[in-house]
Amino acid sequence: MAEYHGDLMYRVGNVYQRQDDRNYPIALILLFFFGFVGLHRFFLNDIKAGFAYMATFTITILLGIVTFNFTLLLWYLGIASITLLVEFFYFIYCWSKQ
Repeated sequence: MAEYHGDLMYRVGNVYQRQDDRNYPIALILLFFFGFVGLHRFFLNDIKAGFAYMATFTITILLGIVTFNFTLLLWYLGIASITLLVEFFYFIYCWSKQ
């Protein structure tokens, strides 16, 4: 059974969490080092987006290695870099609102 922890903001899995439970400075550090894999999304309890990042990264790496087509990897890194840059500014914005 899920537990109620005060001011309910969102439900993740089987646990209710408040908005201020998210630690954005640590998420920014994880974004900087492991953003391409999506580890920061797992940390923020956005499991579906974390798996989407991880699956996309894994499929691109495997296709790049199998086909020796490293242009595919460069395209992925370019698109992911733009996405991570947008997320970086979004996390800064959310952190400033706390």
